[in-house]
Amino acid sequence: MKAHLQILPAILGISLLLACNQKTTTPTATEITDSKKQIAAMLDSFNVAAANADYIRYFNFYTEDATFNGTDATENWDKAAYMIWAKPFFDKKTTWNFTAIKRNIYFGKNADIAWFEELLNTQMKICRGSGVVVKQGNDWKVQQYVLSTTIPNSQLHTVSKIKTQEEDSMIIKLSDKEYCLILTLKKQQYHRKYNSRQGKIKSLFKNSGLWHKHPKGRYYKEQQ
Repeated sequence: MKAHLQILPAILGISLLLACNQKTTTPTATEITDSKKQIAAMLDSFNVAAANADYIRYFNFYTEDATFNGTDATENWDKAAYMIWAKPFFDKKTTWNFTAIKRNIYFGKNADIAWFEELLNTQMKICRGSGVVVKQGNDWKVQQYVLSTTIPNSQLHTVSKIKTQEEDSMIIKLSDKEYCLILTLKKQQYHRKYNSRQGKIKSLFKNSGLWHKHPKGRYYKEQQ
């Protein structure tokens, strides 16, 4: 019993020492201001490196576990895959030239993690870049980057019609609630769609030009 009583103060002393030595990660107002300047400068240099087709410098701004999402729904890459995709553009000096025209940077409870969103002047007109940056040593690096095109609300209907034919098939492929059955009829293939949400299917595909209503009420797609 005495041994236990002697050990208890020692444990309490070690706990207090660790608590005193533990540094808070919540950034101060001054740290946030300084970090925002550093992040903004990094993002500007990041965009310049791409515009100058500086392959090594551009990808050095990413962490090793970084991910990139492009404007196309299929463009979801880790750093290695993105480097492979981008290499021909950098080699041919046909990269992109983005300039930030508005930028917001945010912090949570950690001084070494921030997220940002910015409007960019690009060859595609206004785009939005957003993502997560982390501090590694003295440098801020991009851990996630998402590039999105912006569409004026007044033009959404027009753009949606343009996207419909290409993206409807992608929606079907990616949906885990749907499955398709291929039927061969007189050397022609029909893609018959079965789904429990029949009402939603009709509204989604009736004007797409891809899906057609079968006489029995199902939906099918003629294969090329």
